[in-house]
Amino acid sequence: MVRRKENIIYIILDFVLAILAWYLFIHYLHKHHFFYEDDELTCNQIFQSGIVIIPVAWFFLYVLAEQYKDVYRLSRWSVVSRTFLLSWIGSITVFFVLLSNSKINFEDRYITAISIYFLFHFGLVGFFRLVFLSVISSRLKRGVVGFNTLIIGGDQRAVKLYKDLSSLSFSLGHKFVGFIHSNGNQSNELVQYLPQVGGLKDIKRVIEESKIEEVIIAIES
Repeated sequence: MVRRKENIIYIILDFVLAILAWYLFIHYLHKHHFFYEDDELTCNQIFQSGIVIIPVAWFFLYVLAEQYKDVYRLSRWSVVSRTFLLSWIGSITVFFVLLSNSKINFEDRYITAISIYFLFHFGLVGFFRLVFLSVISSRLKRGVVGFNTLIIGGDQRAVKLYKDLSSLSFSLGHKFVGFIHSNGNQSNELVQYLPQVGGLKDIKRVIEESKIEEVIIAIES
């Protein structure tokens, strides 16, 4: 898989938004008098103590849930629904950690505190991911970016598949590099549309040299 800069941006913005959600939550606790002692001092101490730990914890949660795959292969609605679930899990975990802090008085406002943090985190991260992945999807469909693709085959089935994919009104992300004929050096029809880059024995070399990300097998049965 080719690492793209968009993947790095995706992760970095997740970090930034996790910090922002943490800041807004601590500010909410401060404004609504959840702290026993000097509000301003306690607020700053708790915020600073979590400014690194909180986003790192979220990062590992999302890694375990496989949320940081290639952004061009992510489904927007699948990501948002998973983010919703993971935001609840993470928010409840953060809340129970904060319960051990003697400087915070949750009294009978437990559900409120959990819900507020969840809304801050999911609202920011979920909205960002939906917008970001919508832009990514648009770039993919317009053919601005794509996956280096190799076809294995060369007869009618391969030609039909190539024409079907190429004639779509939107791109599925395939950038065809060439094809490898499954019958060695026999005559083929796909050569009219794509270069033949080798035989079956060359598959490994072609994949490595051309940085192939997708292989489509279209062999006559």
